[in-house]
Amino acid sequence: MDSDALPSCLTYIENCYDSFDLIRFYKDFKFAQKEVAESIFKKCIGRFKRAENYQLRKWATTIGSNNFEILNRINVSQYWRNLRVKEARKEAIVNAEESIYKKLMIKFQSSPSGKRKRKENDIQKNYTLTIVPPTADNRWLINECDISLKFFELQEAAVEYIEEVKGAPLEESVYEIMSIQNILLMKPRQYNNQMLHIFGEKLLTKIYLQQFDLWVDGCPRFHDEEIASIQKIVNPLEGCKSENELWNTYIDPLLDSLLSNPENGVHLRWTNLNDNEQGSERPDSVISVMMQSNWGESLGYGEAKIAEPIDNKFMLACITVYTTTLGADGIYTMLELSRIQIPQAVESLELLTTQSTLKQLLQVAYVFEKIRQQKKEETKEFFLMKRYGPGLVQLRELISDKKDRKRPCTLRF
Repeated sequence: MDSDALPSCLTYIENCYDSFDLIRFYKDFKFAQKEVAESIFKKCIGRFKRAENYQLRKWATTIGSNNFEILNRINVSQYWRNLRVKEARKEAIVNAEESIYKKLMIKFQSSPSGKRKRKENDIQKNYTLTIVPPTADNRWLINECDISLKFFELQEAAVEYIEEVKGAPLEESVYEIMSIQNILLMKPRQYNNQMLHIFGEKLLTKIYLQQFDLWVDGCPRFHDEEIASIQKIVNPLEGCKSENELWNTYIDPLLDSLLSNPENGVHLRWTNLNDNEQGSERPDSVISVMMQSNWGESLGYGEAKIAEPIDNKFMLACITVYTTTLGADGIYTMLELSRIQIPQAVESLELLTTQSTLKQLLQVAYVFEKIRQQKKEETKEFFLMKRYGPGLVQLRELISDKKDRKRPCTLRF
């Protein structure tokens, strides 16, 4: 649409100015560019300010005198945003059709079910992992940006990098290695150069906030009186003499109340034992469902990590909570929900009762209960979105076993 359409636009507006709808005007003339549409509309108003028809001239003068406020109304801005999203979807379909045969291949020396250590006379089986590009009809879009395409670009960069270095350093390559597993890790302000290059910091922030808001939407809040009452509990704890007593008496009951639901058979267990579902990997804790007299499926896993000492005297354990969801074709979004410091001494116990910590604890409890209640039915569409990555044996082949304490690391766990 260009200035050649000006006569038609003038006739259109003149015939319906008394009930003029700007969005309908844009749609009827199929304007694709906001700047062109606004330019033609302003030219029409300029012409009508000199019209012989008094009512038309008065209407046009009012539109122009308000500095064309009509162009910046919320519904008009939303129309252009929606139009950009539609164009982005069309572009995504084109990109998907172009890359439908573009598959990434990684070859391993071990089979998916191989053991970590082999004997010298074992026969090694070649195993090839195929990473398939996202489909055209299930794209993850934020505004007009195609997240699915950018994630596939990250996977491409990861494959090229791993093949080039013949063993990626883990500290620098967590995001790339996780993308091989079809996982998009979201940890605010801890992204490496490759993530920043492909997504950009602003887009990464948008992705994180969108996913975070989806999880905590509807979460209740503590009132000031409730926070004050909780903080008073800290004062009488001076009789607690050991870290073991502090953990067993206060910390473990706190976590148990957040993550367990005995009425529904859900229990937090400090196992420190091999878990059947994880093979040889050993989580410190497991959130399990009781099935009759046996432990059934596991809803979550935990690892205890020691953080930095405070004043070189008291140690802290740090609890970082993640959620993982399959929200788009081939993308498992792993989101850092919260990072909570657990004190290991009475002198630092007030860290648990700050307003920020209490808010995070409440969000963790809310999200976990939300996950437990949302038993998603595995439809055919949901099943088709799944992707299968390499196992732990294959991942070890991708990671360098060389150690270097001076190697930079962008992540904190």
